[in-house]
Amino acid sequence: MSDKIKYVSNIQNKTNQIALLGSDLRAIFEVYFDRGYNSGGADPITDGDLTEMELTANDVASFITLAEQFGNFLNNGAVFESDYAATVNKLRTDI
Repeated sequence: MSDKIKYVSNIQNKTNQIALLGSDLRAIFEVYFDRGYNSGGADPITDGDLTEMELTANDVASFITLAEQFGNFLNNGAVFESDYAATVNKLRTDI
């Protein structure tokens, strides 16, 4: 396999990951509001719900904003500028 084929194959793999991530984030965004997990919703996520995770409801809301903005990015919508890397770093568990 040539270097160019490997390179383009890697692009295709990353594109597949982006597409799947976009679908997953859209579902997370929709469920958050459909289940009333949002502030003011029927069953909001509270800081007390997350005590054992050492997170706040605001941390979750920040991720929901990230999910929304990722969808906007993929669908040619206006994307609100923010420090989304800080949100990712706060919520990630791999490091």
